[in-house]
Amino acid sequence: MLLKNLFSHYVIRSGFVTRKICSSHLKLCHNLELKESDFISICGKKYIRDEYTNVTPHILSFLSRNLHCIKNHPLHLVKQRIIRYMYGSFLNRYGNPLFSVYDDLPNIVTTEQNFDSLLVSKSHPSRNKSDSYYINSDVLLRTHTSAHQKELVKSGLDHFLVIGDVYRRDEIDAKHYPVFHQCEAVRLLSPHELFSQIPSGEDLKAFEKDVRNSEKQACHTLDAVKLMEKDLKDCLIGLVKRLFGKRQRSRLVKYDNFTLSCIRRKIHGFFRKNEIPTLSKVLKEINDDAEIFSKNISRSTLYRLLKDMGFRFEKRKRQAVLLERHDIILWHRNYLRKIRELREKNAPNYYLDETWVNGGHSETRVGQNTTIKNSYEALSSNLTVSLTAPKGGL
Repeated sequence: MLLKNLFSHYVIRSGFVTRKICSSHLKLCHNLELKESDFISICGKKYIRDEYTNVTPHILSFLSRNLHCIKNHPLHLVKQRIIRYMYGSFLNRYGNPLFSVYDDLPNIVTTEQNFDSLLVSKSHPSRNKSDSYYINSDVLLRTHTSAHQKELVKSGLDHFLVIGDVYRRDEIDAKHYPVFHQCEAVRLLSPHELFSQIPSGEDLKAFEKDVRNSEKQACHTLDAVKLMEKDLKDCLIGLVKRLFGKRQRSRLVKYDNFTLSCIRRKIHGFFRKNEIPTLSKVLKEINDDAEIFSKNISRSTLYRLLKDMGFRFEKRKRQAVLLERHDIILWHRNYLRKIRELREKNAPNYYLDETWVNGGHSETRVGQNTTIKNSYEALSSNLTVSLTAPKGGL
C-alpha cells in the first residue's frame, strides 16, 4: 500500500526521443554469425548469452510450474483465502471489491522493471550476479513481484494484488530456497480518500517540500505517512488473523534478504582479512556503514539477526568466534549421496573414529564457510572460502 506522486519525464535531444538499446541487441548487430551455444531458449523464446548469464537449467524448470494456479494445491488454497479477505475488506460504495488480481504475469523481466523502476541503486547488492538469476545483462528472473508495479499503476490501477513465483540465489536451508512465491498488495489513495477517514481532515495536506528523515520521504507529510501506515498495519494484522486465527501475535520485521546479504558480506570481509569476527567488531562495522541501516542497531538485535541467518558463536581460547553454521539437512543428504555413489562403484567404505584425543591435546576450532563450493565461486561472489587460521583477539 503506497502513497505516490507520479510524474512522467520525457527526454528529447536534437528532435529525437532518446531510446535505450540493450547490450544484447548491440551484440546481435555487431556479430551476426552467432552459434547455437550463444543462445539460451526459455519458454520458446531465444535470448543471447553474455557475461551476466548465470541461470541454470534446474532453475528454468520451475518457470512453467505455476503451482499457485493449480487447483487444490496448498499455494492455491492460501492464495484464494488472501483474495477472499481482500475482496471482503475493501469495497467501493456500490459494494464491489476494489482490488483486482494478477497471478499470471511473466516471471522474466528487464532490469529496468526489476530495479530501476523501484529506484534500486546501481550499487545495491540485489543487482549482483551472486544474488539474482540473470539471463543476460538486460533480462533476468524477477526477484520480487514489485517488478510489475510501475506498469500496473501506469495503466490506471490503484488497488491490485500481484501473486507469482520469484527467484533469488539464496543458499538452500530450512528457511530458504532459490524459488519461492510472493503476494503483494498495492493501494493508492488520493488526499481526499486518505483524510476523509478523520474529522477535520480537509485541513491536512499529503505532500510538502521537506527534508527526508527516518519517518518519511521528503515529499510526504508526516500526517499522510502515519495514516497510510495505520491503514497498512490494520490490513496486514487482519489478514494474519484470518489465515492463522485471532490468537496469533505479530511482530515487525525490518530487514529483508538483501540487507541480510550485506551483513553476511561484512562478516566474510573479516574472513578475507584473516581476522576473528567478534560481535563487537561486526556491530561497529555495520553501524559505520550508513548504506545498510539508516540508524544504528543494538547488540541484541544483531545477535538475533546473525542467529536467524545461520551463524553461531563458538568459544576459541576464551574468545567468542563467529562461525557460519552448516545446515544439517544438506550435510546429511550429501553424506548419504556420497555413500550411495561409492557403493554403486563397489568401492570400500572406511569409517574412522574421529572422537579420540591424544593426551595433552588442545583443540582450536576454526570457522569454515560452507556456502561456497570452490575458489572460483568465492571469487565471482566476492566472498571467501574459509577462515583458515584466525589471528588476533577481542
